[in-house]
Amino acid sequence: MVHCADLSNPTKPLDLYRNWTNRVMEEFFVQGDLERERGLDISPMCDRHTATVEKSQVSFTVIIKSRSTASAQLSAYAN
Repeated sequence: MVHCADLSNPTKPLDLYRNWTNRVMEEFFVQGDLERERGLDISPMCDRHTATVEKSQVSFTVIIKSRSTASAQLSAYAN
């Protein structure tokens, strides 16, 4: 389940929004760095050499939309 906090960041004051965005991106990049060191495929949004905040935010929105659509379809079949 997606928490409201996952989606509400852009509604916060700009300084707070940027602070949290930078923290999240750095967490993703550290994960990507570890994956690269271990010779693993780098997870989406985690490659500090190719990912950008803008691309990551769009990707996150697309992922959430596709998951919620799939969840709604499964619920319809269950009922």
